[in-house]
Amino acid sequence: MQNKKQHVRRRDRSPLLRYTVALAAVIIATLARRLLDPWLGELFPFAVLFFAVLAVAWYGGFGPAIAASLLGAIASAAFLLPPRGTAAVLGTENQLGLALYLLVSVGMALLGGAMQSARLRAEELASVAVDQREQLREREERYREIVEKAHEGIWQLDTNGNTRFANSRMAEMLHCSGEELRSSSVADFLDVEGRKEILAFRERRRQGISEQIEMRFWRKDGTELCTLISASPTYDAEGNFDGVLGMLSDVTEWKQADRKVRESEERLRLALDALRNSDQRKDEFLAVLGHELRNPLAPLSNALQVLKLRGTDAAITERARAMMERQLEHLVRLVDDLLDVSRIMSGKVELRRERVELATVIARAVETAQPAIDAEGHELTLALSAQSLWVNGDIVRLSQVIANLLNNAAKYTNKGGQITLTAAAEGEHAVLRVRDNGIGIKPELLPRIFDMFFQAERRTTDAQGGLGIGLSLVSGLVELHGGRVEARSEGLGSGSEFIVRLPLLAHEQAEDRGSKPDDQIAGAAFPASRVLVVDDNIDAADSLGMLLRLQGQDVSVLYDAPSALAHAEANPPAVAFLDLGMPKMDGYELARRFRKNPKLQNVLLIALTGWGQPEDRQRTHEAGFNLHVVKPVEVEVLRKVLSEHAYAREDS
Repeated sequence: MQNKKQHVRRRDRSPLLRYTVALAAVIIATLARRLLDPWLGELFPFAVLFFAVLAVAWYGGFGPAIAASLLGAIASAAFLLPPRGTAAVLGTENQLGLALYLLVSVGMALLGGAMQSARLRAEELASVAVDQREQLREREERYREIVEKAHEGIWQLDTNGNTRFANSRMAEMLHCSGEELRSSSVADFLDVEGRKEILAFRERRRQGISEQIEMRFWRKDGTELCTLISASPTYDAEGNFDGVLGMLSDVTEWKQADRKVRESEERLRLALDALRNSDQRKDEFLAVLGHELRNPLAPLSNALQVLKLRGTDAAITERARAMMERQLEHLVRLVDDLLDVSRIMSGKVELRRERVELATVIARAVETAQPAIDAEGHELTLALSAQSLWVNGDIVRLSQVIANLLNNAAKYTNKGGQITLTAAAEGEHAVLRVRDNGIGIKPELLPRIFDMFFQAERRTTDAQGGLGIGLSLVSGLVELHGGRVEARSEGLGSGSEFIVRLPLLAHEQAEDRGSKPDDQIAGAAFPASRVLVVDDNIDAADSLGMLLRLQGQDVSVLYDAPSALAHAEANPPAVAFLDLGMPKMDGYELARRFRKNPKLQNVLLIALTGWGQPEDRQRTHEAGFNLHVVKPVEVEVLRKVLSEHAYAREDS
């Protein structure tokens, strides 16, 4: 830029200045030649003038140089050639010298002018080149700044995939330094599948195809980088393919978010499918429940009608009573199974663990399932290990597990079938196997056999029912004991096998029971007590009163809490059965009133309710109840409660 400015200044010199310089140069040259007279005399009169012409030609160009030549000729004639002081030029030699001077000066003017023009042109071209180079440098710096500050990564590769150029954003995206990236190949950031994909990618660029694609890279730290690439081929000066230029956008967060959305959609779809299946199973369950409840309700209703019509016939009455007892027991078992499954699903089952010998558990389970087995004419074979198998478990729940499996085998085996129960130690587990030669299980149903409300196809002639929760209950109880259960079958007609594995304890003897054994309590004689029954359900209250009177108790039955409280203050009972869901004043409030009354503080309060969850028992305990009994109450439960009360009074 500085050179260009100087050139412009030269070109802007005025003609007056240039011709003035020409005049001054001639005057100075003439004076200089006169000063050299002592040494040169009349020799070389034009020598210094030639230099003046050259200087003027360099400075002012052709015109001023011609003027300097003419002025030099006049000055020579007047001041340098003899006779000096006149304009006349005498002598052929001086005249020829002057003519030669003019000729040479004009040539020098022409040459100097041409040289000046060439120099000025060269300076102008150099200035333009410098200016263009400066502009190119500024443009390059500007483009480099744009590239470096770009939000997208820019990556240029050669034909082998090696890095030719990469901006800082590209290195930042790959979590490496610029130097590391420049010394790397694109293959260094790809997995096996990516390396196969990049070969096809480069081949498309070689064919001149520009496109936008998605590609996944793996950073130096092992994390994933998802990119959207705008890729184009690059060519050398001869037009040959020499690499790939790509602009990469980081879409990792978007892809991860999209992946999460897709996963959420898939989970939602699976949840909806599960909900539909659950809803379908619920509808099926409700239909089965209605059917199963009607089965025992029908004979109960029939038996009541029989008693009403033939109540005086002892044989018919006994048959009707036995029928009602069986059906009522069936109803209670259905409700208990439902409650057990609900507790397991909500995680509210509390196991009463103790060291139990499996032979004892099996004996209780067989006793429970034997009527169902005998009713179908099956043969039960037991094959128990001679070694005692001790487990840490709840004897009631484990008996329930085995009884359910035996009942299931009896239900799904044709009459007169074979059922085998084996127990043995296998490693650190006690393994029980219930095998039957019944109808078997379809292979596609095995994964669902322990699902809630699931029921396999039954024989069309089978009159037995079920809610489809027995095996689900088995699975839940076994898992609570730290074990697992599995079902096996080779298909329809091949029978089934259910295998229960429970953690095995070391050989130990069962703990001795202290205090009062149940059989001692159940068989103990106890004196009559004053008992109060309070329930707004008149039939429930009266029937319980009758049962208690048959046990020899002095019973008072009332149907609302205020009346019961007034009666109890006048006649304090020893035991009170209180229903919880009563109008005006519920059983909880009635119990609190009892505990606040000095006359009634020592009454044995028994909550009588249809609710049996742990939180229900906690609530009755906080209200002041001593016991929590779930309806319907069996005679043996009443006897046990009254016996324990009598036993406690004897101890006190």
